[in-house]
Amino acid sequence: MIILLSIWLDWGVFYFLHSYYFSCNNIDDEIAASEYGIKFTCAVNHENIYGVQFHPEVSGNQGTQLIQNFIEICVNYSKSNTVN
Repeated sequence: MIILLSIWLDWGVFYFLHSYYFSCNNIDDEIAASEYGIKFTCAVNHENIYGVQFHPEVSGNQGTQLIQNFIEICVNYSKSNTVN
């Protein structure tokens, strides 16, 4: 199983552009949090839906790895949910 943020603990630095954030209604869906003045949710997962509050496309190697992880999750999900 591919975990979206498997690289989080190794690198943990992602690019945030703005001060917007959202409040996660179900804390079980939070897969990462950040702190900048206040603690806020910055990545969520619910079933087959993922969301991040930062910009992985401009976050260097860790952003590239996160995008690769997401692609692998999608491919694996697609393979496991294909109707023959």
